[in-house]
Amino acid sequence: MSIHRELIAKNIRERRRQKKWSQEYLAEKCDLSAQYISQIETKKKMASLKTVGKIAEALGVNIESLTGNPMESNNPKNYEIDLIFDDLTAYERAVLKDVLVATKKALRENKGICD
Repeated sequence: MSIHRELIAKNIRERRRQKKWSQEYLAEKCDLSAQYISQIETKKKMASLKTVGKIAEALGVNIESLTGNPMESNNPKNYEIDLIFDDLTAYERAVLKDVLVATKKALRENKGICD
């Protein structure tokens, strides 16, 4: 599953405009700044999962309508991971993948040390 900044930005802007709300009004309803809403909508900033959730709630829509992806009921944390990885370069993804694989291995090998 991949969540794209462009899709989230487009969907937030469309839903906000459908309601004829200004960025300022949406920001107020979400307890965010209008500047931050603008940066999300113009793809200058990537909103966290928590922020996308706040925006979805304020707009009265489910989060999937903003992200374009169905939430996996058994592991909603995948969204957060996708949001973190969304704007990484191929190099950054490769490095982080290697770090995560090594960390996972070390955690499993040393599981009993801290017990």
